[in-house]
Amino acid sequence: MPKMPKVSFARPKWPFGGLHWPQKTVPCSTENMTYEPFDMDSHLMTTESSPAACQARCRRIDGCAHFSYWEPAGHCHVHDAFAVAQPHRLLFVSGPSSCNLLQRGKESLSILRKKITKCYQPNTVYSPYDVMMLPVKTHCIEKCQNLCRRTSGCAHFSYWTLDGSCHLSSNMEGEQRLSGVANFVSGPPRCLEPPSAFQHMQKRFLEPTAASAGDREYTLIPAFAHSAIGTACIAMTAMLVFWLRRSRQRSSRVTRIALLEEPDESLE
Repeated sequence: MPKMPKVSFARPKWPFGGLHWPQKTVPCSTENMTYEPFDMDSHLMTTESSPAACQARCRRIDGCAHFSYWEPAGHCHVHDAFAVAQPHRLLFVSGPSSCNLLQRGKESLSILRKKITKCYQPNTVYSPYDVMMLPVKTHCIEKCQNLCRRTSGCAHFSYWTLDGSCHLSSNMEGEQRLSGVANFVSGPPRCLEPPSAFQHMQKRFLEPTAASAGDREYTLIPAFAHSAIGTACIAMTAMLVFWLRRSRQRSSRVTRIALLEEPDESLE
């Protein structure tokens, strides 16, 4: 019987010179999607061998939160936390700086947290700016916020992500909030910290002070204390009922034993 020829199912070669298919992929990446705008300030496009190499490059850059990799030519673009995902980008692969959350940079995680808590406002600028002082290139939004916090009279900062410049504004100049300004991120000099676990429990379980009874204020009693007292009362009631039943059973048993041990006078 003649042997069948071996058939290989290798990925076809890219037909254009100098272009190639990547060898290593990233499990947490998304195909046909990019993050825009491209390229962080002072971090232009590079050529990498694979999406994994592009992701590793993003992980080494402070403030990098996403990467976009163009498969045919190996173009690697890195993005900050305020880049916006754009679908339907053919032959692109994009993803976070690391598939493991614990391996992501502290700076990018801090910026993402402030973005999620609405402290940092994307596509927003406060005008007029640069009245207090000329713009400063901080190349980092958190450094821009620190500059606003250290500057007397600063009400908000506006950070331009394309060149890393920081602009400060004050309420004294009739400050106005303008939305829809691309590539700007604004915020206050300080972010309100999210409530701690104790504060959350205190707000969740402590009853508000009763002000309806005139000047009299009741002591704050945790709501879980009421439930604990109620549970204890139910348990004590159940124990009392159980004890009464046991005592009745014991008394009836003693009575039956006494009747059995009493001599029958009719037999004498």
